Amino acid sequence: MDPLSALGLASNIVQLVQFVGVVISDSHEVYSSADGALQRNSALEEVAQNLVEMNSELMRSQRSMSNRFMSLSPAERQLKNLCEECDVVSRELLAKLDTLKVRSQSRYKRWDSFRQALRSMWNEGELRALEKRLGGIRTRLDTNLLICLRYVIL
Repeated sequence: MDPLSALGLASNIVQLVQFVGVVISDSHEVYSSADGALQRNSALEEVAQNLVEMNSELMRSQRSMSNRFMSLSPAERQLKNLCEECDVVSRELLAKLDTLKVRSQSRYKRWDSFRQALRSMWNEGELRALEKRLGGIRTRLDTNLLICLRYVIL
């Protein structure tokens, strides 16, 4: 075997060992967690749930304002659209995170934890994309709220 092929083989073996190590580590974390999820997924779930709650409150207050004044300004319409988009993406993220939890209390919990850790790794890109999308919506919501507050104050 030529040296370049040997280096490529060694590199592939190191990557495989690293991947298996991460899966085993994540599997142990899922197995020993109280809610059957990875800590990073639990933290992300908490943030998404918080956004759903705040967003619901914002939509409720906006509905009561529109009932009193009968028409929404362009900024308020944009805020309403952003709230709806935030709600959809947050719920999509929560649903995805819910599928990555171990619910089994059976004797196969170790195996289920391993499968969920592997599934979490496969879905990491999708989770991060939803998280990034939600962050963008949140930034736009913040800006739009400031604009709406400016009109209310003036």
